[in-house]
Amino acid sequence: MFHVDYLCLLVRYEDCDPIDITSRHIRLRARRKLPVADISVGSRVLVNYNYDEPTSRGYWYDAVITGKHVKRTVKQLKATVFIG
Repeated sequence: MFHVDYLCLLVRYEDCDPIDITSRHIRLRARRKLPVADISVGSRVLVNYNYDEPTSRGYWYDAVITGKHVKRTVKQLKATVFIG
């Protein structure tokens, strides 16, 4: 038997029943936007990514920064995104 910490209801879906979950199933969400200067190669960050339409807003995923290229007008980060 496990201890239930939270009772969650997905407000998007009216026909869904509430589900019991524990605190290990809940993860933090992004609270602030990081400046590129504060991000270094090897940093683990939360990124918004849309696999089907990369130019549109998507879901939040964990990512590890694998490359960084910063010039005066161009700022580019490369990352490995962990989907799933």
